[in-house]
Amino acid sequence: MGKQQLDQAIAQETRKINLPTPKRIGNSLPIQPLKLSDAWHQSRILSYRSQPVEEQPELQQPVLSTLEPPVDSISSVDSVSESTSVSESTSVPRADSVMTIASPKILGFERQEVLPVMKPRSLQVPQIPFRLQFQQRKKRWDWLIAWLTVLCLLSGMGTSALLWLTGLPPLPNCGNISPDFGMPRLYCAQQTARSGKLPDLLKGIALLKDWSSDQPFYDQAQDLVSEWSDLVLISAQNKIDQNDLKGAIAAATQVPVSSSVYGKAQKAIAAWKNQWHKGNVLYAKAEIAIRTQNWKEAAAQVVEMGYMDHEYWRIQQADVLSKRILREKDARQALTQAQKLIKGKNLSIDSNRDNFNGADFNKIEPNKIDPNKIDPNKVDLSKVDPDRLGDAIALVQAVPSGTLAFPEAKAALTEWSQALLDWAMQQWQQGNADLALTTAQRIPFDPHLPIAGKDLIQLSHAQQQTDNIQQQGLTEQLWNLLEATSAVGQISSDSPVYELAHGRSQAWQARLQDVIQLQYADVLARLRDRASLQTAIAQAQKIAPDRPGRLSAQSLIARWNQELQRVEDRQYLIRAKEIAKLGKVENLKRAIAQAEEIPPNRALWNDAQTQMAIWTKQIEIIEDQPVLEQAKSLAKQGKYPEAIQVAEKIHGDRALYAVAQNAIATWQAQIRKVQTAEDQPILDQANALAARGRLTMAIEMAWQIAPNRALSDQAQSSIKIWTEERSAVWNSQAATGADEPDSSSDGSASAQ
Repeated sequence: MGKQQLDQAIAQETRKINLPTPKRIGNSLPIQPLKLSDAWHQSRILSYRSQPVEEQPELQQPVLSTLEPPVDSISSVDSVSESTSVSESTSVPRADSVMTIASPKILGFERQEVLPVMKPRSLQVPQIPFRLQFQQRKKRWDWLIAWLTVLCLLSGMGTSALLWLTGLPPLPNCGNISPDFGMPRLYCAQQTARSGKLPDLLKGIALLKDWSSDQPFYDQAQDLVSEWSDLVLISAQNKIDQNDLKGAIAAATQVPVSSSVYGKAQKAIAAWKNQWHKGNVLYAKAEIAIRTQNWKEAAAQVVEMGYMDHEYWRIQQADVLSKRILREKDARQALTQAQKLIKGKNLSIDSNRDNFNGADFNKIEPNKIDPNKIDPNKVDLSKVDPDRLGDAIALVQAVPSGTLAFPEAKAALTEWSQALLDWAMQQWQQGNADLALTTAQRIPFDPHLPIAGKDLIQLSHAQQQTDNIQQQGLTEQLWNLLEATSAVGQISSDSPVYELAHGRSQAWQARLQDVIQLQYADVLARLRDRASLQTAIAQAQKIAPDRPGRLSAQSLIARWNQELQRVEDRQYLIRAKEIAKLGKVENLKRAIAQAEEIPPNRALWNDAQTQMAIWTKQIEIIEDQPVLEQAKSLAKQGKYPEAIQVAEKIHGDRALYAVAQNAIATWQAQIRKVQTAEDQPILDQANALAARGRLTMAIEMAWQIAPNRALSDQAQSSIKIWTEERSAVWNSQAATGADEPDSSSDGSASAQ
């Protein structure tokens, strides 16, 4: 039985049991696991045993025979072929029929029990050694893994040894450096100076500066000392730039003598000291000039500082000194001007000033003057005009503290304030309370003044805060009234100014109540709606006419009424604007009618009139635009006179009048251009005739240009000239006795 017939038999047997066609593995028979019942296996085995077996000659190709699986188990079968079924389906001779069942070992199944089936010797062939091959391959892999493991161990040991041989030795302990000069000390110095900071650089230099030339690594140490010394000198220069002379010198002096930078450092220290000495000398000279008020000499020192090398003196200190000179000069000038005011024209005070020691003011003691210490240049302040005293006090108050003139200005301020206070108290005693308070307002408050004087000054300052309060806002009025009432509340009842202070305080408190009420009304009015504005107006109207806040209330009521009118009339204007947005003539007319609802005496009347004017112009534009477009259309056709006639229908009070006039001017220019092109040949011909002496013909030719044409003026001018020339010719002919020329003939021809 050939191999092809055997495959066909296996395929037929497979189709009988509804199994897929088996697949081949290499050159062996196709195997396919079959899940068959035990009964089927048993029946197939019995049928096989019942068939006679004949000796067959040896097949040309070996046929695989497999052991049958046990009957009581479900086995995977490679392929099944029975001679009976083959002969029935293919008509192959029975002698060639062979039954083959895949071995359980081949299919991966190991069974404990196997049915002993006796088969012909000729049908038994050796089993394929798949497991043996796998075992052999497994042994080869085991050896390979073992060798790889040994190789990895040896490589790891070699790498570890190499790293151990090439590794760096342990670093030295820089916290405990040995006194010997060597590599550890050099290493620690480098690590210390590594940050680049000045203290670390100095520590590194200290470790290497004593290195002698006979010691190892001397050259390396000297290079590092020189490098770090450069950095130290740079840090010292930075300290100089920050105006720290001591720190710079302290850093630069630590550059060792063995360093190549030592000479440079010493020169820098000398230059710094020289600059500071020169700068200090200039500053001291300027200080002396300021004290002696020699401003020119002080300014000269500033100029000298500008020529110095170092920026600290050339820029910073020169600027500081110049500002101080200006400050001292201004302070001294203010004090001098105040002193000149005091030494000016004196005022003859009433003789009652000498008796100014009344019972009510016994707390004010007159200045006690020692006759032995009378200054002949001292001014009698009792005779100085109080206005000049006040001006002088204002000047010395402007003298800033810290200046050389300030102590003198302070002493003068105390003296002049006392003199002005005495004069104000005298006016108070004479019943001139307002004048006394006005004068006291110019006196600065001093706690060392007498009690009566302090009370008068305090009352005057409170009065000053309430002056012109009507022009202030409600919030400002509120705070000023609170401060004024608080100030006069500190005046005791036994003070001579208590009664006036109490009366003023009551008036201020009454006004304060009105301001609080108006402030509440103003908060309501800021809501800007009709109800809140009406409530605010009602609140302000509650202030009676005799109240101090009545004037402020009336002003606020008028303003809130204006705002109320805006709120009430805004709806008309808004509605009119909405109608006008449609842009048609009828809509614009309706918008104008809506805006006319706002009466002339209302707050929004001006806004309404402005909008009405805008809408009226829009109506005029809509109405006149077709006329203008018609005129432009005629102009495009070259009908400029007709276009001008149409455009002139737009009158001077219309919105498009200016546009129409500009268009008319353009078209008239075009007409003149056309007329010029038409009449210029005529005028040129007339000029040519006149040049040949044919004046009559030239005049007649020029008369062909109509009067309203572009060249009519030029033609008329030429006609006038030619007419005069012709008359001159005729007169000349008449004088010579010739026949009277024909008026219709040419002058030149008659002459001939």
